Amino acid sequence: MTGVLAAVIAAIAALLLLLGLMVPVVYLLRHRLRGWAQQSLAQIAGPAIIRSLPPRTALQAILAPLYGETGARDVLVGVLGGAGRDPDGGDTAISRTADVYFRLQSIDDDTCRSESSWTYEFSGVRNSHLLVMFGTHDRAIAAAVTSERIYPLYELWVLNSEDELEDFVGTLRATVELGISYLDQHGTMHTVPPRAQQGEEVVLRQYQKFVRLPDEMNQGDLRIVQFDLYDLADPDHVVESVESLTLKASNNSTNRGHFIWSVPFPCFVRDVVFDVKGLPRDTETLAYMVVTSAAGWYRLALRREWMIIEDTFRLTLNAWLLSGHSVTLLWRPVSPEESEHAPRFR
Repeated sequence: MTGVLAAVIAAIAALLLLLGLMVPVVYLLRHRLRGWAQQSLAQIAGPAIIRSLPPRTALQAILAPLYGETGARDVLVGVLGGAGRDPDGGDTAISRTADVYFRLQSIDDDTCRSESSWTYEFSGVRNSHLLVMFGTHDRAIAAAVTSERIYPLYELWVLNSEDELEDFVGTLRATVELGISYLDQHGTMHTVPPRAQQGEEVVLRQYQKFVRLPDEMNQGDLRIVQFDLYDLADPDHVVESVESLTLKASNNSTNRGHFIWSVPFPCFVRDVVFDVKGLPRDTETLAYMVVTSAAGWYRLALRREWMIIEDTFRLTLNAWLLSGHSVTLLWRPVSPEESEHAPRFR
């Protein structure tokens, strides 16, 4: 009995000695152990926690310490392509590919007509079947539309004057054509070619259903037209997701020597085509320059010079354009002497 008691006492003493040796080691390594514990917890629980948060909340927490609150909002809207308040991403849109075509034509010395067509291919836009088009000449409202719209699929026209604003709805409904591809309930893809759509003008009292405008903004400087993309689908189909959207539109505007196309949400733009053969007036010769803003612009081999383009100019970007990025075509008349020495687009 005495031997057993002695063995127990010896074991307890050895354990206490081991704990005594471990305490200073743990104390010295406490910072590393705490970092390891935090890292392990973040790796295990972090992704699940982040996925459960609205995208805006998750990104805001990361970006605000770096950019400040205002700067973080601008960056996250550019990356998310929307407000990002919906945990399921229902108020954001991203186009994994986009191809764009513009035909420009001079109507007279002061007026230019643009015929535009672009196609977005989405990473599946679920639970969103409304395409909302906004028109305004107020740039503060335009910025609010970009960051505070409710529905992910939208287009924004920044107009030059109140007169253009008054004509916006009529011109849009008279010229716009929409086409989609969609998956039905069986996973079968269907494609609907672009066709004329009238849409529905949104009355002023319902604007809050489409965009959260600050109280100080004049909602009278905004026009909204909504299109239900389900109207394009076969009535017998249940649409699971909109996979692509093609939009065609035309417009007359003042010839200011430039044309700007800005992406409404993040798009990987492959090709932008400008058909300019109808732009020169009479016997004049025009020189052109294309200016782009894009993510990774320093990798793009673009010719930043005035060129003579006889017919069509194809700009292959293969680059991401985030909300606010754009492609701009500039033109100006040149003399016969300058035209003779200016580089030609090949």
